[in-house]
Amino acid sequence: MLRVLLARVGLLVAMVWAAATVNFIVPRLTGRDPIADRLAEVASQGGGTLIGLQDMVRSYNERFGLDRSLWEQYWLYLDNLLHFDLGYSITNYPERVADEIAYALPWTIGLLGTATVVAFVLGTTLGALAAWPRSPPVFRAIMPAFMVLSAIPFYLVGLVLIYLLAF
Repeated sequence: MLRVLLARVGLLVAMVWAAATVNFIVPRLTGRDPIADRLAEVASQGGGTLIGLQDMVRSYNERFGLDRSLWEQYWLYLDNLLHFDLGYSITNYPERVADEIAYALPWTIGLLGTATVVAFVLGTTLGALAAWPRSPPVFRAIMPAFMVLSAIPFYLVGLVLIYLLAF
């Protein structure tokens, strides 16, 4: 029993480490400089000039630790994650990432709770009607379509629904 528990905990740690590593690597594969892009965007929106932009980029790179080697950035990133310190947001500086998460979390939980309740009520009702022998034949006729739709990943269904309902 203890061996199975340790194996599960080890798998959990490996999965969290892999997800954190992918989260670190993927933005760096783009080859773009997020600081320079953000400062250029702010300058263009405000009608400002790009004079001294490189000095500002250098200063912000030092502040965010982006001037260090990739390995140093990676170990600092993992250390900060272990201490639950997500640092400052690059896009909304000087806002801290934890504050942005705290602002969005109630809305996310509310949407998740609402979607769960709607899915439970609708799924239970439609499932009961499809299984009930005296239900209208339309419920038994649409059941294969719902079973096919349930096999499609939800994000694809969402994209199709956005396309159909937004245009």
